[in-house]
Amino acid sequence: MKILGYIHNKEIPTSASPSGITPREKQSVYAWADSNWLLSNRPLFIPDFADNFIAIPSLAVKAGKLGKAIPLRFTPRYFKEWASTLLLMPEETAAKVRQGLPVDTLSLCFDNSVVIGDWIEIPSVADPIPNSENLSSVYPRLLPDSLWVKRQDIAESPERLSENKEEVFPVSFPTNEFPQAFNYISGYNIIKTGDLIIIPSEKNIPVKPGINITVSKSSDFQNNLLFTRFK
Repeated sequence: MKILGYIHNKEIPTSASPSGITPREKQSVYAWADSNWLLSNRPLFIPDFADNFIAIPSLAVKAGKLGKAIPLRFTPRYFKEWASTLLLMPEETAAKVRQGLPVDTLSLCFDNSVVIGDWIEIPSVADPIPNSENLSSVYPRLLPDSLWVKRQDIAESPERLSENKEEVFPVSFPTNEFPQAFNYISGYNIIKTGDLIIIPSEKNIPVKPGINITVSKSSDFQNNLLFTRFK
């Protein structure tokens, strides 16, 4: 099983760039080992090799069958399930990942760096999408555009319970990038049944021991998808 993260951004021209240059699309892929996977509702012990860690709410899609060089309009046929995901990494590593820059492998791929929530079945799509322009109208009904996140700072001692803090906020996901991800990655590597493609949100959540993170479908947190307690 492969765990692959997909970043799609644009290289914005700088003031030193020749005039008339337009932004250039850049696609980057990062890989994790299957041993880096941690299930929801289990404690996550933050490593000590960096000072500041963040958790990035993300979406993962599991491939339902084998595919190579998958055309954009056929990508929905390969979606089997989706899950809420948290990517744990040092703050400086996250800054490089968001720009599609090379990173030290061990600062990204370490034990429990990918937290996977409950899997949700994706409705099957039998027919190909007529053209790539229609993709954005199809994916909102297959994958969520946003989810709710709760960050709780839990006091470790009973004497400090009054210091507990809680934040609740929605997080949006670039759902329409999954067809590009499957198309791009399958051009270089065969996508096999069970492979995971992960696309991060733009949200960085600072974490430390005593932080709990819950991801839910609704703002009342009655449909929770993922829970992680940081130690």
